Amino acid sequence: MNFSGAGFKDFTRIAASSPEIWRDICLMNRENVVQMLDRYLFSLNRFKLELVANDGKRLEKHLKIASDARRGLG
Repeated sequence: MNFSGAGFKDFTRIAASSPEIWRDICLMNRENVVQMLDRYLFSLNRFKLELVANDGKRLEKHLKIASDARRGLG
């Protein structure tokens, strides 16, 4: 928490919600949640490998994709 920025409270607002409700939502949608977690873990691992390999070109490519996606939200 010492390194969190100003937007951290807003970004984590959902974490303050009822754990019981989110438990039920996750369990009711477990197949989709597991699928998305697998995709997220794959992306994180790729990011890690790019860092370890000092592959700035690929790292920048993926960061640009993320930046473009964020800008596309409006």
